[in-house]
Amino acid sequence: MIMIKNWIKDHQLAAFFIITYAITWGLMVPFSVLVFQRGSDLATIPMMWGLFGPALAGIIITIIINPRVEKGKRNFPLGAFYGGLILSALVLLGNNIVQGDQTWTVVVLLAITILGLLAAVPLAFVISSIFSNNQNLRSYLRSLIKPRGSIWYYLLALLLNPVSYYLGALITKWLDLTPYYTPVPISGWQAISSLGMVFIYQFFFANVLGEEIGWRGFALPRLQARTNPLVASLIISLFWFPWHLPLKLGNPDIIPMSYYALTFIPSSIFLTWLYNRTEGSILVVGLAHVAGNLAGKFLFPITDARLVVGFGFSLILVLLDRMWKKLPQDHPGIYQTAIQENTLLLSTQEIR
Repeated sequence: MIMIKNWIKDHQLAAFFIITYAITWGLMVPFSVLVFQRGSDLATIPMMWGLFGPALAGIIITIIINPRVEKGKRNFPLGAFYGGLILSALVLLGNNIVQGDQTWTVVVLLAITILGLLAAVPLAFVISSIFSNNQNLRSYLRSLIKPRGSIWYYLLALLLNPVSYYLGALITKWLDLTPYYTPVPISGWQAISSLGMVFIYQFFFANVLGEEIGWRGFALPRLQARTNPLVASLIISLFWFPWHLPLKLGNPDIIPMSYYALTFIPSSIFLTWLYNRTEGSILVVGLAHVAGNLAGKFLFPITDARLVVGFGFSLILVLLDRMWKKLPQDHPGIYQTAIQENTLLLSTQEIR
């Protein structure tokens, strides 16, 4: 066990990707057929747990690196855990109500509540980690509740992806191209309630508290300690895309796999740019992630033109910030402990 812990400390990035895939694929692959082909409600629980693979991997490794907690206190506050459990279950219930695909009875309501509480266990654990008595863990997740950077970046996070989809739709119409997918038009109260609830649902389940805590919150700063933001973005996209495959293959759609794979490159560059511009804010990249998903599923068609626009925006950001250059060693977007360890190692070698 000590050897494993030491290996994880020395190979944090490799450990992160291994644990992330072990959790996500280990839970999703065996149950995806039951969910997507047989409609099993019980099988959706491990599938939803799998969505938290990146976040759980980052939290687990952070605890292993520094397991010490404040004297006389629990690592994870029970109040935050139970509060997160109830809040998460309510989000799931609200999402089901807005979807309107249930005949509501007392039995159905009770069943959905119980299933919601079970599905929300890893999310409640993540929420309790934000308020952990482990200083390392609390510092890692602090930007989720204490926003960093200018408010303009948060507005940009909410707008840039929808704008790229809108421009893609306009170009597609001008050139008389055929979209891969066009969402069903919604308006009025239905649009407000549906989009609002889905935004909240995706914020809690997957996009922010499941994925971005890991991909951008944990992996990105460690990659940027070794290489420049552009290369770090490309490396993350190589792992980020196949992580989604159990969902994509289990529930296939008409969007080509090549198109789907390529979308992760401009998205990764945009999220890296936001993360660095806001001094390492997990919240801002999470909001951009949710906004992008909503724009593509509910607001605008998915087209080749949108992909081209996405790459165009990414090129502008790369040039704007010279993302091919490494960040300064004291930049908040870099994992500082890695820099200190490398400096110490070099100093030791010089003495020898």
